[in-house]
Amino acid sequence: PELALRMVSSLSRFWFLRGHFSEWGWWLAAVRGACPPAAGDSALPWQRLLAKSLLERGMLALNLSDGHSAAQYGAESLRLYRALDDTKGIAGSTAAGSNVRVVRARPETAASDWTGAMSV
Repeated sequence: PELALRMVSSLSRFWFLRGHFSEWGWWLAAVRGACPPAAGDSALPWQRLLAKSLLERGMLALNLSDGHSAAQYGAESLRLYRALDDTKGIAGSTAAGSNVRVVRARPETAASDWTGAMSV
């Protein structure tokens, strides 16, 4: 799955700029479905690529006012970044989750998320 994830991650900006959102979603879903689950606490090399791709797709969903999908992508991205102990990824996913809460009219939890993201 690593090579396919590299392709999806590399093409995400192209798909975004050209408006090929359906194609992006299709490829991400196909690649995500091909990724085997991690065994125990071991981080697999492709997990960082998947976390990045999910975060990017979540930001697109947020820009399209699809707060539900944005929250789902963001939560999965955050889970992967935490498993990888990637502080930059954790901060980015947490900040993105905060933006989702603002859009979904939950500013009280958004403020604490932003504070948490900044402290990472």
